[in-house]
Amino acid sequence: MRNKNFMGSNSQGDGDRMQLVEELELAKRSSPQAVRRVVNTPVAIEVRPADSMLRDQILAVGKTGELSVHSVSAELSKPVAIGGFYCLDFEESDLDLTTQFARCDQISMIAEDRFVVRFRFLTPIILARSTATQEPSNAS
Repeated sequence: MRNKNFMGSNSQGDGDRMQLVEELELAKRSSPQAVRRVVNTPVAIEVRPADSMLRDQILAVGKTGELSVHSVSAELSKPVAIGGFYCLDFEESDLDLTTQFARCDQISMIAEDRFVVRFRFLTPIILARSTATQEPSNAS
């Protein structure tokens, strides 16, 4: 038997709806970068094979682009294989990034000797709140 009061109100359903409305309003006010916690500070990067027997080889060097807790894009001097696992060494900076293991999931050639690559970290990294891109303030 169908419930005649399917769209009617009840205290549990009203509370859930209000919570969803509040979450939607919060999401509208937040920029995608603030939600994703993205850092756009260029940092020098060295790409090495993840294999411990080959890790002394530098496959490519470059600068990071967009950095998030799950991935990093970088402009590199040489291409790397999509699907390959790599050890990423970051230059010392105020971001305090340690060596990370990642898998290449995207690459684009932008010139004969320049490639934009995206790496997905095997485990999420920690980005300090002070380094994450914040929503621009409207203060004048």
